[in-house]
Amino acid sequence: MHFDSKAAQLGTCSDLRTGAVSTPIYQTATFCHPELGQSTGYDYIRSHNPTRQILEEAIAELEEGNAGFAFSSGMAAITAVLMLYREVDHVVVSEDCYGGMISFRVTSSEVAAYILKRVRLLRLSESLGGVESLITLPAAQTHADVPPEVRKLQGVTHSLLRLSVEIEEPRDLIADLMQAASGAEGRGAI
Repeated sequence: MHFDSKAAQLGTCSDLRTGAVSTPIYQTATFCHPELGQSTGYDYIRSHNPTRQILEEAIAELEEGNAGFAFSSGMAAITAVLMLYREVDHVVVSEDCYGGMISFRVTSSEVAAYILKRVRLLRLSESLGGVESLITLPAAQTHADVPPEVRKLQGVTHSLLRLSVEIEEPRDLIADLMQAASGAEGRGAI
């Protein structure tokens, strides 16, 4: 089966009790036990739940892996990976580490502001990591609380823009940036 068809069908008809075509979303925090010492396999929502199990099985199947894992945040995923290391292991990362980010610098804060006002597909937001692509001005948003001298050392200025690139077609994102930057020449070259 082709990838797109497989992705569309994963998790369908997984609830044999009701026959629901789409996977139900279980919003309960706790699950009943048939009797003392017995479990249905689900005890508490944070440890395991049927909705997340279907998602994790789908990830494993799409990636052709042995298992898939879903986390409620990027930090939870990073923590889980770091827990795989021992005390004696060494991990080398940048001082300000984010995955899936593209940063670029324009010539001035005025050009940055101009682009931010004109983007249509990209959303100006500092909550990075959803399924939609976002754009941020770190100096005024995600790093606003960082002391100015530290921001300067990190190269986080008011002319630095950062993208969180997610699932949209890359050509659409590029086109959005191109139209947003058009006319910026009068505000300083990009």
